[in-house]
Amino acid sequence: MTVTIPPERDLDKKDPQGKPDPVVQAYKDALEKIRKAYEDQAKLPVPANTYELALVLGGTVSAGAYTAGVLDFLLEALEEWEKAKQLQAKPSAKKTVPTHKLMVKVVAGASGGGVNGAIFAKVATNGFPHVTPVSANAVRMRNPFYNTWVSKLDVAGFTDTSDLKGNRVVESLLCPAPIDSAALAIASFAGDRVDRQGYLADPLELILTLTNLRGMPYTVAFSGAAKGQYFTDHADHVRFAIGLDTASKPKAPREAAGDSFLVVAEPGNAGDLHQIDWEEFSLFARATGAFPAGFPARKLRRPLEHYLWRPAVLPGEQGGPRVVLRTPVFDLLRDQRGVLPQDYEFVAVDGGGTDNQPVELARTALAGVTGRNPRNATEANRGVLLVDPFADMPTFDSTDITTQLLSAGLQTVGSLVGQARYSTSDLLLALDETVFSRFMITPVREDGDAPPWSGRKPLPAPVSAPSWASWTRRFAATTTSWDARTARIT
Repeated sequence: MTVTIPPERDLDKKDPQGKPDPVVQAYKDALEKIRKAYEDQAKLPVPANTYELALVLGGTVSAGAYTAGVLDFLLEALEEWEKAKQLQAKPSAKKTVPTHKLMVKVVAGASGGGVNGAIFAKVATNGFPHVTPVSANAVRMRNPFYNTWVSKLDVAGFTDTSDLKGNRVVESLLCPAPIDSAALAIASFAGDRVDRQGYLADPLELILTLTNLRGMPYTVAFSGAAKGQYFTDHADHVRFAIGLDTASKPKAPREAAGDSFLVVAEPGNAGDLHQIDWEEFSLFARATGAFPAGFPARKLRRPLEHYLWRPAVLPGEQGGPRVVLRTPVFDLLRDQRGVLPQDYEFVAVDGGGTDNQPVELARTALAGVTGRNPRNATEANRGVLLVDPFADMPTFDSTDITTQLLSAGLQTVGSLVGQARYSTSDLLLALDETVFSRFMITPVREDGDAPPWSGRKPLPAPVSAPSWASWTRRFAATTTSWDARTARIT
């Protein structure tokens, strides 16, 4: 694979004093390192007897409790499998479970799925009780997934008016206090330390999608004097490295993930990555779930250098892929003094607005930007598992057609969200029984007591449907508790 750096006039411009711009010069130096990192990733093999997995947590609107239940059950299953493998490793033990290793390397999420991914990352080294149908309520509340979605994110808190007191600017239709409180609670969560390095990669890579309202300007340069074509990219994402071993040296999950934030309890100067603490990390989690108008947009800050790690894959002349590194239009990012800041500030809302299922971000994190995951049963050693609460049968009313302004406007927003939710190719691969590198977990409620293989028509909405009329009602504790428990049986 060849990675090229296109000529950009911005990279040779000088600062207001006529001197070479040190920030731009640093970016020019970094581009060569970035180019090599993407080329080298294609050479990374999968360890023997190992299956590497990326979790993709699709947007949930407000059905995040379902995805939370899936992740809680997944961690419980991996814990029990690891214990069983350790027991059967003894010479006299009976072999009862598979002996290969399943390694979760990447977690990518959007919207409520991104919020769950953030919780997953925070509790990666912490123990907590898992929720079962017979768990007492006091035990359930010690589970960070359940406590967040069932207890803290409740409709009473969202309809509180404390955020409207005084001369405060109205930022959202719903009160954001429950979200802020839940985010800080997760940021400070500290259970008994648990070693999960047998099934979680160290460091674990977390990717959250964002809808960047400011956007990042790019240009496609033409030869000669022409200025080229400008465009602004609003489909953003942010990457994090979550270390499982506190004694290990901070590092990126892989060489081609140099745009990662290293999340640590106390940021310092060790390592090459930009460091943030868990509270600042929670701001990005709040942003990916900031449903437009419903919840407030979030102001974020990140190194401008992160936007150098944005490869574009193009068709090559011989049919193979060609990778080009995009570079921002730095001149448009300078402040009023003409100085290019090292940090980029922007406002972000729900990541599901531009990428509701970050399958490609997760897949390329495993295989590389031009790589592929083997699909057949004998060669498959990497795969993507998509968790989506809303891949069930939709409710479809052919009579629900109107040109009335408000109704049509709301349906337009709903249509855009729905269209961003699915990629036909991703769903076809996940449902293809001959493909062993793509899987999906989604709730299905069968008609009566009919088993899944009966062929009888499933009923719609096994989790509470994300309609506009029921949107706030979705956060009622009885509803979110149902969704969390449904996840254990699907």
